[in-house]
Amino acid sequence: MELDVDPDFAEEVVQDLYRYQHKKLSTARLWLFFTGIVGGHLFYLGHPLRGLAYFFTGGGVLVLWIRDFARVRALVDEYNLSEDQRQAKGMPPQALSFLPPKAELNLDEPPRWSARRDGRAVLFGGSALLALIGFVMGIITSAVGVWEPATIIIVLMLVTLTAARWPGMHRIPILRDLSRWNHRLRLYYFSTDPGSVWLLAARPVFGPLIAPWSKQARAEIKLYLQLGVAFALLFIIFDVREMQTSGFWVGFGLMVAEFGQTVVYTYVFIAPVGAILITQQLVARKDGVVGLMCVINLAFGYLGYWLVG
Repeated sequence: MELDVDPDFAEEVVQDLYRYQHKKLSTARLWLFFTGIVGGHLFYLGHPLRGLAYFFTGGGVLVLWIRDFARVRALVDEYNLSEDQRQAKGMPPQALSFLPPKAELNLDEPPRWSARRDGRAVLFGGSALLALIGFVMGIITSAVGVWEPATIIIVLMLVTLTAARWPGMHRIPILRDLSRWNHRLRLYYFSTDPGSVWLLAARPVFGPLIAPWSKQARAEIKLYLQLGVAFALLFIIFDVREMQTSGFWVGFGLMVAEFGQTVVYTYVFIAPVGAILITQQLVARKDGVVGLMCVINLAFGYLGYWLVG
């Protein structure tokens, strides 16, 4: 059955992404005061390389950090002026400078990279990678008893299959937020070539490594971290009673560990799965193809779980 993902991007999501946001001086000062020694304010103001330099040098042995208290206003004004100039020229916001201008965003046509990612080789390669990810996830789930990644992947699959063809989804609380997140992810991959299957497999490793130099990588990581943090908070709510029985500090430590574990697992497993499914959705546009790939991942996940269990 054909999947009408035309690509059916929600207009409100497109408007939200192409929103020009000014940085606030008060927020920048808070970042500077509490995290400036490791470059937190520079990451906030769109200077990741300088932020890394602060991180590894302790704010330039405190000298540059102290100096920035006098020039933080100028840094904020510089960012906001650049944002106004980009808006006047019809360019995308600074954080999304890799996207095309909104006027050139033709969502009625296939992605520009689709010809390079179409064909059986890509389909079979993506399916094999999904099988491998599912198998490893099943083994970890059985051996460690960590169900969070499997739960998030199932939710991701359901949202991927429904958000593009169920307009009423955006009217239901929680599902509306998942739908908007999925639309953002599809718009990201529509505008950015996800790369070969081998690059998808290595994405959890090389993504964070190139993030300081690549806005595309930072935008992708941010999307998956948003999903991971949301689910991590949800899982903590369900586990809070169990953690309370261990005492405050032990329970707090368990809570922090649970949070970090969920976020890491989400990025490691969900990033390649999301990229593969969305890529096929944009290229093949067939419900059966995406659905079959979901079944392959889950089937091999169960196989890994059964072998260890």
